[in-house]
This record gives sequence, C-alpha cells and structure tokens, in this order.
Amino acid sequence: MAKVKTVLSWCIPMVLITVVLMTPTISQAGAASIKIWPYQLTPQMPWDAGSPEGYYQTFFEVRNGVFFAPLKLPLGVGAKITKVTYYHRGYPGGSTAVYIVRVKMGPGMEPQDVASGGSQDVTGEIIPVVLDLSFGDPILRSGYQYYLHVESPNNLGFIHGIQINYYVP
Repeated sequence: MAKVKTVLSWCIPMVLITVVLMTPTISQAGAASIKIWPYQLTPQMPWDAGSPEGYYQTFFEVRNGVFFAPLKLPLGVGAKITKVTYYHRGYPGGSTAVYIVRVKMGPGMEPQDVASGGSQDVTGEIIPVVLDLSFGDPILRSGYQYYLHVESPNNLGFIHGIQINYYVP
C-alpha cells in the first residue's frame, strides 16, 4: 500500500503537468484567421515607375503599386486555407488583385499559386472580394514559405485589408 501511495504521489502531478503543457497545442486546433492590415504590406514597386506619385500606403489603404507580405501560417497534417477575403474600393478605371503563393527553396524554385482573385467594382464602396481556392492547393505544406501578393495598378483601386481563414485539425 505504501508503494502505491508513493507511485500515485508523483504520478498525479506528472499527469497534471502534462495536461497543462499540452493545452496550448490543443487550443491551436480548429478554425482560426489572420488579418493583414495595409500598413503590414511591404511595397515592391510603384505600378507606374515613371509616375511622380509612386505607390500610396497608409494604415487604412494601399494603392498604385505592388505589395507583398510573408505569411506565418500554421503547418501541420491536414492544415489548410479555407477562405481568403480582401476589401476593395474602386472608382471608374480602378481594379485590384490579390494572390497567395508559396515557394520552396532549391532547384526548380518556382512560385506555386494557392489562391487568387480580383475586382473591377467601381461603386466607390468598400466591398469584400473572396479569392478563388479551386485552382491552387490550399493545403499548408511544410518546407514552403507563403506570401501574399497585392496589385493595384493605379490610384483608383484601393485595398483595405485581407483576412485569411484556415483550419488546423
């Protein structure tokens, strides 16, 4: 009986410690999302290199340029992107496009499309645009770096942020 009490006296705390340490891992499972605000995008180049205006970027919007952001998405067996939405405002002549690509370093290093979409809405209202996931591979794979690529060809198409929904089993 004394041996049982001794074993239980260290076994129960070990089980509790194990449960506490596993809790962050368990809580990461399920549906989640990340938001990329316009100020988090890095300008690659102004759309029209000869334009005296160049690209435009504030905390609230980007336009007239090409922008990108590396994405930190959870990688794991079965993890995948479920929906990508960006917020567009356009005036006559304005359009925007958003892409998610992934790249694996090494021979044959070519970006692979994950999702893409665009809008030519010219109402002047901020509208949600859902990217197409059907032609790419939305499963998050290890060994790849994921990037967000944003295009606004002039001062008439604005992007106000991007939301990426994903699922981790």
